[in-house]
Amino acid sequence: MSFADLKLDALLVRNLKDVGYNQPRPIQAQAIGPILDGRDVIGLAKTGMGKTAAFITPIAHHLLSQPPQRTAGRPVKPMSRLRALVLCPTRELAQQVAHEATRICQGTVLQTTCAYGKVGMRAQAEAIARGVDMLIATPGRVRELLDAHVLELHYVRHVAIDEADRMLDLGFLPQISSILDQVPQPRQVVCFTATMPKEVQQLAMRFLSDPVHIEVDPHTTPVEHVRQHLCEVHQRDKVSLLLHLLRNGHNRGVLVFCRTRRRVGWTGTALQRHGISSSMIHGDRTQAARQRALDRFAAGDIDVLVATDVAARGLHIPAVRTVVNYDVPLAAEEYVHRIGRAGHGGGFGEAYTFVTQQDRERWKTISTAVGVRLTPETPPGFEPTVQAARRKTAPSKSPASSQKKSQIAKSAQRKQGGKGLRPSRKKQSRPIKKGEKPGSGVRRDVS
Repeated sequence: MSFADLKLDALLVRNLKDVGYNQPRPIQAQAIGPILDGRDVIGLAKTGMGKTAAFITPIAHHLLSQPPQRTAGRPVKPMSRLRALVLCPTRELAQQVAHEATRICQGTVLQTTCAYGKVGMRAQAEAIARGVDMLIATPGRVRELLDAHVLELHYVRHVAIDEADRMLDLGFLPQISSILDQVPQPRQVVCFTATMPKEVQQLAMRFLSDPVHIEVDPHTTPVEHVRQHLCEVHQRDKVSLLLHLLRNGHNRGVLVFCRTRRRVGWTGTALQRHGISSSMIHGDRTQAARQRALDRFAAGDIDVLVATDVAARGLHIPAVRTVVNYDVPLAAEEYVHRIGRAGHGGGFGEAYTFVTQQDRERWKTISTAVGVRLTPETPPGFEPTVQAARRKTAPSKSPASSQKKSQIAKSAQRKQGGKGLRPSRKKQSRPIKKGEKPGSGVRRDVS
């Protein structure tokens, strides 16, 4: 099968070839047809399998074949041009999807633009006001544009939700619901992701009408081109183990995932103090700083990028050769997305997961869900130091401290009626003497 066999617009077929898709990939071959037929779709495929083109291309074909309505002798109203909305969970992913959409629509009459937060809204509002056919945006910025009355969704007929499992969780669900409430019926909604838990799929059914389910790969399956490693380590040795990996063969194109923004800061700062060329990306950084870090990492100007899961979803960074789960992810879906970043540029990648004693149960749940069994290993040459550190820092037992502990223990046992200890004597009161004032242990003689 070729893209021409799918009866796509000739310009789109040409552009797909320029992008690098000479033949439809499995998710594209199975999803483009139903989307062209106007069906709602839930599409599941591993990371790097071409999901973006699988929904951008047929939506663009719809926009070309169904131009906005025009009044005779009058130009098309800019607001009526917006007929497709693509929602992405992060700014970086929105930018990446917008870049691919621009390449696929190149040479056609279609205009695309991207909108996301942490930057000024004026330029985005002006682009929308001039007229766009497809808007790729984050939900938060869409809400801001709607509240500012610079965006209308009355003419939108096609909605794509990228990384749908993340977009339909409890964090984004209220925003998605409020946005789709403003998209009139009839409409087409398509959801694409690499993972889709059953509970999230049930939420998706609230917005979809009799969807076509397409599952190219088994649910929550890691990519096959990444070699996975499991390293059991004490929390205190995590930085040492990471430095050991970076200094012994994994010194470029390393993406390190931490659970929180604060831990990204700690880890990134530790690497920089040890002379490792690195940068950080998380939700508290400005968009300019995040983009600068990504650009430098992609260009090879820095060797290591430390990030939260903001960098785990859909980002195509060819420079990534190794992924390190410095912290075990909270769910199996995040594990699949994280390690899928490695080897996106072709060839094999590697993924290391650091598991502490506290993480063992969570890792057991994740490994069962994704169907992997990894034997814990210690990288050659790495020697854990936590036991030695404990012996060195153990407090000495001086005679004074031992005596104080003994006194505290005896006092506690006395209060509990400890056996073998003399009971405390109750202090007897006595009659007050002439000229003496009442005080502790002294009673008045009332006889």
